[in-house]
Amino acid sequence: MGSFDGQGYTIADVTVDTTASYNGIFATIGAGGLVENLFVKNINISGPSVNGGICGSNDGIIRNCYTTGSITATSSKNGGIAGVQGAGSRIVNCYSEVDIDGQNLGGGLVGEMLTTAAIRNCLATGDVTGTIVYGGFVGRSVANVDSIFNSGWVNHAGNPAVALGEDTGGDQAITYEEATVNAFWAATHNLYDTGSPVWDFDTVPIWYADNDSLPSLLGQQ
Repeated sequence: MGSFDGQGYTIADVTVDTTASYNGIFATIGAGGLVENLFVKNINISGPSVNGGICGSNDGIIRNCYTTGSITATSSKNGGIAGVQGAGSRIVNCYSEVDIDGQNLGGGLVGEMLTTAAIRNCLATGDVTGTIVYGGFVGRSVANVDSIFNSGWVNHAGNPAVALGEDTGGDQAITYEEATVNAFWAATHNLYDTGSPVWDFDTVPIWYADNDSLPSLLGQQ
């Protein structure tokens, strides 16, 4: 248990090349732990499994964080923010551009999402490749219905055409969708600004956006 406030600062050009699992800026974030306001640019991880841009495994809260870089893994559970999102954990207001290349359970934001975990107000835009189960947003979710809310992934060449590689927990498509610029500005989309209070670009000083671009965290530009 503990907290780390990055205060909007950036950690850049991090390389991890190891035969051990559980890799990231933090190996694990324990229950009750908090990591927030941290930008990680150009993190490059090469490790067997449970790798993430912020942490290998998250049992606490990650919020207002942004990651770029790449993860190359020989096994499973790799994500742009966290490799594994444990029961009861939260990821809120996070953005990842990390490219994932791993055998199984790779996701643009999270590799594997466990029961009662939740993701809110997040985006993933990195390329995700694998050989078994992988998804543009989450590799596999066993979490409860509606555990992913107002979040999206960018479907482009090199990225899977599905957000969730495998869903055994009953998540419903209404809670997330392909993130296009139009999705944040047209009322027919689930990510619509005015219709979804957590995507409030006007009164919440977290995200920046205009109607010609995807949102980004303030300070990410």
